[in-house]
Amino acid sequence: MESVKSIHLVDPSDRVIEALKLKLKDSDIPHVTIHHEPGQNIKLDRESKCIFIAGMGGKEIAEILKHFESQMGVDDQVVISPHRSVLLLRDYLFQSSFRLVTEEAFFEDGQFYPILVLSKIESLPRVTLYGENLWKGETGTAYKKHQIKFFETHQDPSSQAYLAYLKGFKP
Repeated sequence: MESVKSIHLVDPSDRVIEALKLKLKDSDIPHVTIHHEPGQNIKLDRESKCIFIAGMGGKEIAEILKHFESQMGVDDQVVISPHRSVLLLRDYLFQSSFRLVTEEAFFEDGQFYPILVLSKIESLPRVTLYGENLWKGETGTAYKKHQIKFFETHQDPSSQAYLAYLKGFKP
């Protein structure tokens, strides 16, 4: 396994940047650079191999991925964890050159976190509009129930289609 040569933390928020600096002050994590700017402004280094985007909504993640899409090679991977606007993000991913390595739901501190690992290797499957592996296993079943409850209050056609899919999904 290759060693990590550098870590870049990116956020446009003053509050987040200050919190990162405090947390890293006494850290022994080597080669960390903090960028105080939006992810859409970042130019990937040729050495980038794994990009992690989390802590924001699907719309923002999609904007960053659109910016990165042409910069990434087939050896690169991106790990995403959207907090909201998941349908918008998955619609973008379905149409993009990104392919699905794996997806899974995690539950921590009372919150569900969908995690998707993406690559540009064309032989991998497309990202589906609603997910498949997210709903498997004990955590996946609980996440599906959570999503059904949340989306039952939405009346727009895409949310209703998602809800119908979730209610009919059998692992």
